[in-house]
Amino acid sequence: MHDFAIADVPKGFLILVLVSCQVAYGYQDPALIEAARRNDTDQVQRLLEMGSDVNLRDRDGATALIEASFKGHLEMVRLLLEKGADVNATDSAGGTALMEASFLGHIEVVKLLLEHGVDVDAEDKDGATALTRASAKGRTKIENMLKAYGARH
Repeated sequence: MHDFAIADVPKGFLILVLVSCQVAYGYQDPALIEAARRNDTDQVQRLLEMGSDVNLRDRDGATALIEASFKGHLEMVRLLLEKGADVNATDSAGGTALMEASFLGHIEVVKLLLEHGVDVDAEDKDGATALTRASAKGRTKIENMLKAYGARH
């Protein structure tokens, strides 16, 4: 019998097997979403080059873009948008990347999303918008920015 250690397997091969299993069993690419949460741009780049879908969702309906926006990872958001992430994707509650970034005060992420044509008046399942979320936290700079892009409510 041969001794086997996971460290002996090339990293690229393990990523390929992981991605293949996730797609085959419907896990919808949590590796990509986790890498985006951790702000691991190298890993996200590798996964996308290996065929991961930039717009796949986790079990809560969140995309890598929504998670990166939530965390305020500006360069990750930029990378995902460059790779074709849907700027208007919603999670299972109707939340968007813009709503998350607005609520948490990630002004540069908000600006980038706005520059990419995000729907400023999208509503979640409770009727909240990016503007109402920013207002709830007293984020006046973000409120003003959203209004400058046409946010009405």
